[in-house]
Amino acid sequence: MLTFKVWKRIFHFAEFTGSLLLLAMKKEVVLTLRVDTEINNAVRLLAKRQDRTVAWMARKLIIEALEQRKLIRPENK
Repeated sequence: MLTFKVWKRIFHFAEFTGSLLLLAMKKEVVLTLRVDTEINNAVRLLAKRQDRTVAWMARKLIIEALEQRKLIRPENK
């Protein structure tokens, strides 16, 4: 857990460098999943091909699936 002093330094650095939007992207929930090797390899391959992290790719795939099922609204639409 980061202390208030550390968060304050991070905030000031972000403000100085103009990267405040990065701080706003904080996720609220950590979701842990178990998948078989085939799915793991496919997600890692997709992430590598798009120069993204596995976490980013997993979020993207989950969002796309939920949008298609109309369980969430499409982003930016």
